Amino acid sequence: MEKMGIARSETAHSAFLANLLKSDNGLGLEESAIMWLLHILIEREDNATAYNSTSPIPTDVKAAVLSQTLKYDIEEITTEKVIDDVAHSYFATQSQYNNKRCDDRLDIYIKLKVNGLSVKYLEIVIENKVLQDENGPKSKNSLRYDCLTQTQRYYTACSYNNLNSAAL
Repeated sequence: MEKMGIARSETAHSAFLANLLKSDNGLGLEESAIMWLLHILIEREDNATAYNSTSPIPTDVKAAVLSQTLKYDIEEITTEKVIDDVAHSYFATQSQYNNKRCDDRLDIYIKLKVNGLSVKYLEIVIENKVLQDENGPKSKNSLRYDCLTQTQRYYTACSYNNLNSAAL
């Protein structure tokens, strides 16, 4: 990436990672990129900043990943997805977004359809950082969404009132 002049480009890194994940065969094999990612999320969830003290990963999903029995189909892997497309029901409840779209963009959005578990979908949001720290609140004077850090905003919006999905 250095030779192409994009070594510090967050957008290029996100596209590269998304393409690696898209090459997954969906069989849930330990060698697949998606399974590696899910293993990492499970191993590191205690250190995650957005989740507070509650794990977003259902117990049966963890067991299926760790036992390598998770079966899934990749529904979507997209870069630069507008968060309102994923979490419109959340933004409809936020007064500062009254009849307006939230234009925050998710660096990488992954939606997996899973079979035989407590949820129908796993939704994974990757906020890619290249030489940058976590973005702080958009505004210190506003309510709810805009006063959270970037990953907290994304997790709050994507996990809102979604009974069929687990947002990771």
